[in-house]
Amino acid sequence: MWRRHGPAILSIVLAILAVPLSFFVWYALISLGAYPGDQAVSDLLIGVLYTAIVHSILLAGILLGVSSIRARRREKIVPIVGWIGIVLNAIVLIYWELLVSPWLVVLWNRAIGA
Repeated sequence: MWRRHGPAILSIVLAILAVPLSFFVWYALISLGAYPGDQAVSDLLIGVLYTAIVHSILLAGILLGVSSIRARRREKIVPIVGWIGIVLNAIVLIYWELLVSPWLVVLWNRAIGA
C-alpha cells in the first residue's frame, strides 16, 4: 500500500500538518506586528522566513500529489488520492495567503517607516 499510495498519502498529511503550523506562524506574525520598536526589519525577515517554511511544506505536498498522479496514469489507474492531496494543499495555500498577507504588509510598512 505504501509503495502504491505513499506519495499521495504523504501529500495529504503535509496539508493537514500545515494547518496548525500556519496558525502558529500567523499568531507569531501578529505578535511581531504588535510591538513597535527598532526591530522592524528583523521582524519582517522572521515573518518572511516563517512564510517560506509554510510555502515549502505546501509546495512539497503539491509536488508529491503530482508525482502520484503521474505514476497512477502510467499504471492506467485513476489517481484519486493524488488529486485529493493536490486540492487539499491548494486550499490550505489559498487560505494561508488570505490569512497572512495583511500581516506581512503591516510588517513591511513598519520596516520602511510608512
